[in-house]
Formats: sequence, C-alpha cells, structure tokens
Amino acid sequence: MSDYSEGYRQQARPDKTIWDPIFAGPYWIYGSMAISWTLDLFSWRDWPFMPNFLSMTLVFWTIYQPDRIYYWLVFLLGLTIDTDRGAVFGQNALALLVIVFLTELMSQRLQWLQKVGQAITILPIFLITPTLMAFESFCFGSFQLDWGWFTKALMCTVLWPAWSFVLSRRFLSANS
Repeated sequence: MSDYSEGYRQQARPDKTIWDPIFAGPYWIYGSMAISWTLDLFSWRDWPFMPNFLSMTLVFWTIYQPDRIYYWLVFLLGLTIDTDRGAVFGQNALALLVIVFLTELMSQRLQWLQKVGQAITILPIFLITPTLMAFESFCFGSFQLDWGWFTKALMCTVLWPAWSFVLSRRFLSANS
C-alpha cells in the first residue's frame, strides 16, 4: 500500500518549534501587551530615542496572532495613552488602529521574512504614528514638528529584532 492511498498527511514546517509565536497562549500575549503599555506610561517616553513599546508589541502580535488582537482593545489602549499624555482624545488611539490595520494587511508576508527584513518592511508602519501626530497637531493649530517622534520610529525599527526575540520566548513551566 502506498503513502498516497492513506490520504494526504499535512506536515508542519520544519522551522516551527515550541518557541514559535504562533503557539503563544493568551496570558503571554495580553501580559506582554500590559507590560509594554506600562513601559509606555513611564516618564522616559519623552526621551527622543526611546521606542514606543506598545506599538512594537501590537505589531508583533498582529503579525503572528492577528485573531487575538481586537480593534476595541487597541482603541482602549490608545485612549488610555491619550489620557496619560494629555493629548487630544483619540489621537494615539487612531494611530494605533492604523498601525494594527496596516500590519494585519501585511501579516502573511511578514511571517516569512527574517527579523531584519521585517524591521525594514515595517519601518513605514512605525513612521505612521509621527506622521499622524504631526498632521493632527497641524489641524488643531499647534503645529510643532518634533524630530523626536521620528527618532522613536527609527529606534523601533532598530530594536525590532531584539524585541521580537524577547516576545517569541515564553517562560514555560516544567510541565509543558
């Protein structure tokens, strides 16, 4: 009897391991989002070379787990950041929603790239936030072009391989 008569057996890709982010559970996904949200609330967010940890985490989980990133959750996280920063209500929420939407459009392609290739590809996505912030501040009459916003996007791109390495490594119990 040949192998074909038994039916087609789907084989997993050989590079898929237990450390692959596709196998991440909800506690790790939402816990990492809460930690990155907390990191964005600290006072160092105003430094020009500190990345936006929440947007990096949202992009990572949108690439690997798009079914678990809900738009209402992203909107709520953006509203809490708006409240903390004293920004126009909805400014960061809109930027995060656009980031998640565009990342979701490219998520299938981005999964097949190496981390450095992903970083280069998502640089325009990280540049959306400062562009929207500059546009919205122009619309509301207080146009201030802060180059720190753009350096944050570049730092997100530079730190993307390390951040994705940290997020893809889960702390598994001995029983797992």
